[in-house]
Amino acid sequence: MRQIAKYDRILKYRVTAELTQPLHVGSAGGNNEEILIHPVTGLPFLQATGIAGVLRSYMDRTGQDADGLFGESGNEDAKECRIAVTDGRFTDPEKIRMEKRPHVKISRETGSVSSAKIKGTAKSAGQKFDMDYIGAGASFSFDLYIKSEGSREEEDNKAVLDMLSALNDHEIQFGGKRSEGCGQVKVSEVLFRQFAMTEETGRAAWAREDALSTSEYKNETASLSTCDNRDYILTLSGKTENDILIKAIAVNEFGEGNADAKNIRNAQKEYIIPGSSIKGAVRDRAEKICAYLKDNGTDCGGLIARTFGEAADGAEEGIAGNAAFSDAVIGSVEEIDKIPLQHRIHVDKFTGGVFYKGLFAENNAAGSIKLVIHVHPGDFQQKSAAVLLLALRDLAAGLYNLGSGYSVGKGFMAPEKLTLKTPDGVAEYSFENPNAGKNSEIFDRCVQSLKAERSAK
Repeated sequence: MRQIAKYDRILKYRVTAELTQPLHVGSAGGNNEEILIHPVTGLPFLQATGIAGVLRSYMDRTGQDADGLFGESGNEDAKECRIAVTDGRFTDPEKIRMEKRPHVKISRETGSVSSAKIKGTAKSAGQKFDMDYIGAGASFSFDLYIKSEGSREEEDNKAVLDMLSALNDHEIQFGGKRSEGCGQVKVSEVLFRQFAMTEETGRAAWAREDALSTSEYKNETASLSTCDNRDYILTLSGKTENDILIKAIAVNEFGEGNADAKNIRNAQKEYIIPGSSIKGAVRDRAEKICAYLKDNGTDCGGLIARTFGEAADGAEEGIAGNAAFSDAVIGSVEEIDKIPLQHRIHVDKFTGGVFYKGLFAENNAAGSIKLVIHVHPGDFQQKSAAVLLLALRDLAAGLYNLGSGYSVGKGFMAPEKLTLKTPDGVAEYSFENPNAGKNSEIFDRCVQSLKAERSAK
């Protein structure tokens, strides 16, 4: 028999958050490239089921009593759900700016663009597609309600503030493409109100709940800072060695003096390296590192899939990666806009000659960059951070690049500092002054976790 939740009070949390990275929530029409639009307001929104799902997943992942709050099913003694979540509503339509970004499906066997048979024909087509996002800077709000009682109110309140702190620290992300940094938010306000259902004043306040002013709530925003971030956070900062080009989908201006290819920009018109591009380049390097380690006696079995994720294949379920790659802003818009066009020519690789009308121009970007990778808690957290550290070290050493133009020197990085933040402390390495680093033992412990796998075999 289902365990009915007993309560004498309702706890309400009104949460306002701002996107710090783009957000993609798939369309209800089944087209995963489009954004989910509310049928009444015509604006993007986050479904309540999606918000509740990632919150519950976080509680499960961190060993908390998710069933006690979200309920359970499948047995006679199942607990009733005590939490209710509303849709995430964007509060200022003027700040909603849409982005469209190009993507390609890569074949892991060949390392090139994947292809699939066109239904009903013998032809194959590449899998390039464009995806819609809500740009960073847009704000949304949602409400949380909990049926509680005096003996468990403190425990319920702690659980909610812990989830919201994890959301604020990017341990929890919304929507799709989370491994590419999408869905990260900053919680800007948390308002709290308790409704005592055994008291007449409490029931009266509950009856007019929607009309209550902000002053009738307690501001709990400052309480979020008391919770520790359990992520490992890797940061590689520096600047472009020359210039860089991550091509945007299309160019709107044509003719003499205009570029045929421009670097991609976000909703704020900043020049960026998308998280997807960083993830692709780092994953390729990490696979080479794991292959080298395997050849030398260290088995990294499953590490790549657990770090970067793996799509479902037939009857096998997919694997969610524990690493999230954020977009990296390149320099300043004003300085990049001053960079002159770079003119190049198309060369025929078979003849070595120039293609007819093969002259083209590129609008490249250059400037300071900061790559940030979050590694979420789990069994592979330290090992994932270790292989990512090695991959970032190789990027800093110029062993691979970001974006296009490897053969002409584009996309290489002039590194300045590499940091690793863990719950135990922060390690820093300065490329400009190696003696100025600190806590190098944290780097050592992280990398040694890969060797621990070797000794266990």
